[in-house]
Amino acid sequence: MPDLPLPLTFRAEIIEPLAQSIRAGESCALVGVGSSGKSNIVRFLRDRADARQHYFGDSARRLLWLMVDCNALDAYDEPSLYGAMIDSLTRAIAARSDAGALGSTLDGLCREAVAPDGRAGAYRFLHRAVELTRQAGDFQLAFVLDDCDKLIQTAPPTLFRRLRALRDDYKYQLLYVAVTRRELHGLRPQSPEFESFFEIVVSRSFAVGPYSDHDARFMINRLASRLEMPRTLDDFEIGRLILATGGHPGLLKTSFYASRAGELAAEPDLMEMLANDSHVTDECRKIWESLEDEDRAGLIAAISGKALGGGAHTALMAMGLVRERTDGTHAIFCPLFESYVAHKAGGPPSISLPHSGGGPVFEIFPHTRLVRVDSHQINLRRIEFELLCLLLEKRGSACSREDLLERAVAAESREPSGLGNSIDGAIDQAVIELRRKIEPRGAPKPYITATPGGGYRLIGDDGR
Repeated sequence: MPDLPLPLTFRAEIIEPLAQSIRAGESCALVGVGSSGKSNIVRFLRDRADARQHYFGDSARRLLWLMVDCNALDAYDEPSLYGAMIDSLTRAIAARSDAGALGSTLDGLCREAVAPDGRAGAYRFLHRAVELTRQAGDFQLAFVLDDCDKLIQTAPPTLFRRLRALRDDYKYQLLYVAVTRRELHGLRPQSPEFESFFEIVVSRSFAVGPYSDHDARFMINRLASRLEMPRTLDDFEIGRLILATGGHPGLLKTSFYASRAGELAAEPDLMEMLANDSHVTDECRKIWESLEDEDRAGLIAAISGKALGGGAHTALMAMGLVRERTDGTHAIFCPLFESYVAHKAGGPPSISLPHSGGGPVFEIFPHTRLVRVDSHQINLRRIEFELLCLLLEKRGSACSREDLLERAVAAESREPSGLGNSIDGAIDQAVIELRRKIEPRGAPKPYITATPGGGYRLIGDDGR
């Protein structure tokens, strides 16, 4: 069964500024952690003529979208890259009806560039190929260097000098789109040769974060359509998958299959199941390994409730890996990755509240939305869980009515339950249910107590 076609609005929040840069003839970078969907974005523009028309208008016809898969290079050296660039240009021209004999000419140059006795002159062949293409028509050449982290790290300095020289010879008519997992400045020590290439790319750098809610919902339905499922997932099931993954493309896809194609998305232990799935863990590892040490430290700081440093704050916010709370602290973008970071920080993602008089132990696993009392799992509604998390954040101190309302509204927006204008009353009912579900029988004092002004407070570490 063919895939549901991606809508023209797919990743519009990223593609629109990217297209604006390309229309201006400016090189740029597309940066995102592992499995964030960078390659899907550039392939979308390569494969969809209607998308190119949508974003480039009248200039779409003259745009040559030249994909170079750096993972497929024979070596990270000049002849291999230049040969791949000529090959991409040859294929693009051969697919056009207005190129005449140019395609066969370029094919000959490509063969010469990759031949053993032609490798030393590969750059000369590339330059000739670009010149012939420009003479044949008013083309704009966009070389997309996909997954080029390793190339940037290991290629000889002359490669970057020559790429810059080629661009300078055909300024605004030729440009590069560098697609990487990490920011370019973190991939290679600065040198005059690299700096010359770096400065034309980094000034227009676009971060690829999680899907928008609309795109995430579409992609879940797209995955489901591939399996010809007997029923479609309902909004609650889709919402839980998005909540667990934060809309990160790799995590969303892996979690969809780990939940048996979404059929288990409504199960109370979904978070725990996904957090313990090896494929989901692998996706979290890809994100983690894509980051700089400073960014990893920032994530651990966020777990601990500490302030993020300037560089880490900027990078993590741009990539959508953290979000800012109203009190100025930061939360990691989804429970599954939060759980992974918590383990990396050296401790299990749990908080225990032992009964001050001895007896049962109350455990909260905030990263997996799991609550246990004496190893017995408790099922909480979204509003109950979110209010409990807020009480935990301010454990031992009062949570104001305003804070409770804000968190309850956020919970309702994630998993609508039809509360409408009755959210205020739902807070008190949710607290009543929390007390019933989590407080051990025979406790000498309640875990949750009311405070003046309609707020509530969770018992502190000292049992008070």
